[in-house]
Amino acid sequence: GLLYSVLITGVIIDAIKDAVGRPRPNFFWRCFPDGQDFYDDLGDVICHGDASVIKEGHKSFPSGHTSWSFAGLGFLSLYMSGKIQAFDRRGHAAKLCPVLLPLLAAALVGVSRVDNYWHHWQDVFAGGLIGLT
Repeated sequence: GLLYSVLITGVIIDAIKDAVGRPRPNFFWRCFPDGQDFYDDLGDVICHGDASVIKEGHKSFPSGHTSWSFAGLGFLSLYMSGKIQAFDRRGHAAKLCPVLLPLLAAALVGVSRVDNYWHHWQDVFAGGLIGLT
């Protein structure tokens, strides 16, 4: 179940990344590594960075790390809730801690992706939804 969940998520995420091609927040520095912009005769900006780095810079949406984290840790959360019977009628609120901790860890992965300028918050939000689905 876990391997299937993560593999399917990876295939879906890679297909969407190639189809959408949203630039990463650090795309300017990928396109202009020396900080200098160049223009052609018509006044259009010429991107002069390394081609593979620029191509990777167009794969922001959705966040792959966040979707994989939510797929794997979301699966763990559901597994834990079943094993400790977190939602039975005679449960305690303390039973929710082992269920919510993996989801919190996955959310922290998403926050780290926004914090280090690899993704926009919308990319992380969509990646989390895809991973949980």
